[in-house]
Amino acid sequence: MKTIEATYRIVTPMFCAGADQCRAELRLSSFKGALRFWWRSLAWGRGLRDPKELWEAEAELFGSSGKTGRSRIILRSAHPEPGAHVRTQRAFRVNTWQGYAGFGITDSKVRPKRDYIGPGSRWTIQLLDGGLRSGEVEQIRAALVALGMLGGLGARSRKGWGSLTLTRLVDGTENEGSGAEWRVPRTREEIRRALEQLFHVNECSSELPGWTAITSRASFAIGPAKESADEAHRYLVERYRNAVRSITGKNKPLRESFGLPRKNAGKNSRDRRASPVFLHVHQVEEGEAIPVAAVLPADFLPAQREPAGGWRYLEDFLNSVAG
Repeated sequence: MKTIEATYRIVTPMFCAGADQCRAELRLSSFKGALRFWWRSLAWGRGLRDPKELWEAEAELFGSSGKTGRSRIILRSAHPEPGAHVRTQRAFRVNTWQGYAGFGITDSKVRPKRDYIGPGSRWTIQLLDGGLRSGEVEQIRAALVALGMLGGLGARSRKGWGSLTLTRLVDGTENEGSGAEWRVPRTREEIRRALEQLFHVNECSSELPGWTAITSRASFAIGPAKESADEAHRYLVERYRNAVRSITGKNKPLRESFGLPRKNAGKNSRDRRASPVFLHVHQVEEGEAIPVAAVLPADFLPAQREPAGGWRYLEDFLNSVAG
């Protein structure tokens, strides 16, 4: 049976939980959901442009409650670190970068304390072949890389919490020594090359996708290396916060491009729209950490293709990250 084995390093505090939101745990269902998201985000570059066709392809590969049935990908947790460094977090203090990026993770009344999985923990996932077809192994491999270069797990992962760095990726057969080894990027330039390969789309169309996807309009920025993951996370959040707060006065409704709901965002204040901005901290081992930010534009709202003011404020934010 063909397998893919991926090992991730948890870089920033991960608030991943089940029914009990105060109890942290590594969940295969959460991982599978994130894997589906990044598989979907890469589908545009594979030529899937119709939402219905995308849904059918995704349901057939990952499974659904409909006629497609069970997933053709079987996940198994292998060698999680005992306890996964579970720690307890008190409510974030107001007027801090953690409080800004972690809004809603803890609450002074409902959830004054919440467990999280601490940085430095490692998690190995095995993906067993339940009938993968030609080309699908490469699709899954690309999604695993995207998750480990741009994403994370748990609450507020788009704000950099629960960032994951893919440190090892092997796919092959049951025979030892087969498969291709993943070379984890360690420097700013190596990260840039890996992301350029991930973001490469053979088109110059200005068309917006109907879902969050990596298209020719998507972009990323890499900040300078920091001494720790905490400092890299802070670097990203402070620039994100500054970019939002720079939109003042009568222009405050233009803040909607960073996501909704949002106070003072005009007619769309109460609408829901996930932020197209992804904050990520890349760290292979203790020590130097590199801040990464990405913007993945897509249809903004059902009745509004682009946010008020367009995407220029997000571009300004990326420029501030790159320095």
